[in-house]
Amino acid sequence: MKIGEATRQRIHREEPCVDRSRSASRRWATATIVLGLAPALMVSSCKNPLYDGASTSGSTTHGISRIDQEKDYAASVFGIDRSWDTFRCLDRLWQQESSWDPDAVEDKWIHGQPPTYAYGIPQANPHDYGHPFQLGDWRAQIRWGKGYIDKRYDGELCEAWDHEERYGWY
Repeated sequence: MKIGEATRQRIHREEPCVDRSRSASRRWATATIVLGLAPALMVSSCKNPLYDGASTSGSTTHGISRIDQEKDYAASVFGIDRSWDTFRCLDRLWQQESSWDPDAVEDKWIHGQPPTYAYGIPQANPHDYGHPFQLGDWRAQIRWGKGYIDKRYDGELCEAWDHEERYGWY
């Protein structure tokens, strides 16, 4: 989706933000337009109701990358060890779905199907589930993803991964 300069200016008019990259602006504008947020809310990725600033895609905390923090947190939420085969199923699943990116928004045609605009690490589909978490809030996304897998696959991570491999979604 190509975003015009007027839209980009409207997104950033209110206040300075930490992430002023063109791709972050495009992601927020796409998410705002597609997820049905009111245009009045499109003032800044800092004020995005789907984005709480928790994403730190390139940063580290105490020498641990954000992705490693996400994976450690996911292992604790699912009650498994990162060395277990079941964690490998989760890792592959969410790597394929979002590359563990809490700001990911699916906005491309896949296998001839229109975009779903699923978002976050577990790629929640807003058409089916509304907006269960904010972009960038990886902890809430992981908790929601666990609930989804528990409900749909009785908590069996490798069944979710098998379904993803077979059908391209889980």
